[in-house]
Amino acid sequence: MMNDSDSDVVVKYPKRQIGQFETILDSLILEIAFLKAAFQVNACLSPSVYNTIDSGPSPAAMIHGGYCRGKDLVKYLMEKCNCPRGLDQKLQYTTTNCTMSMLENSDPFDHIASFLRLSVYYTWVDEYVSYNYTRKVYYSSLPFPFSYTFYYLERNSLVQECKSKGLLHEIYVTKELEVIYKTIKPLLVNGTFGNGKFTDLDVVVFSSMAVLFSLPIKSNLFTNFVNNNRYLVNYVMNVNMKLRIWPCKNTFLAYIDPHTPL
Repeated sequence: MMNDSDSDVVVKYPKRQIGQFETILDSLILEIAFLKAAFQVNACLSPSVYNTIDSGPSPAAMIHGGYCRGKDLVKYLMEKCNCPRGLDQKLQYTTTNCTMSMLENSDPFDHIASFLRLSVYYTWVDEYVSYNYTRKVYYSSLPFPFSYTFYYLERNSLVQECKSKGLLHEIYVTKELEVIYKTIKPLLVNGTFGNGKFTDLDVVVFSSMAVLFSLPIKSNLFTNFVNNNRYLVNYVMNVNMKLRIWPCKNTFLAYIDPHTPL
């Protein structure tokens, strides 16, 4: 995806493609690419076709003699580049009304970041996308039997993760997301880059939505969600136009027409 020989943190991530074009299934990879593009964090994204026992399927890097991966790696890089905070305690109380899992003293960033990863639900739990798209991505990226093994191992793991967070029911997920997006909409730069700076909120929202809008989702609930939040498509397009984060234009927003008037 990118190369920077001067970087001091080498981030290994599993490269996935559909046909000959690279695509992204894990929003955490995009979050790291966002930090690199917007905040010049010293990180080199190094693609690896095979998942390794040490690094696993998530993006990972060797930090202080040990592997740091996934959300922990993103947090480490955010601290490293002093990424501005776009979330505060006000959001904590606003979003508490739509979930019973919100702890009184929890970090609102962690809470919102968790539920904004709707892309995980659709990529792995939704049967149509999982079997007709995600599986094809793995089979296109890896030879058999590695493709079969890695696909089912990762699917089983992430289905369990979604289940533990209550993300197995699309109706509940989309209703909660509607509440959260209504709350955070005024905080997004929303394409007016001269009037504000990117924050950790932009990192999470862009990355999750870019993956989500690139999946072949066949769902009336999802269609209604997009129609009710068309500014999100415009937001994702504008951020990528400015920062050029997504690796390949052939797979970026592949299932959202970028020429549709918003």
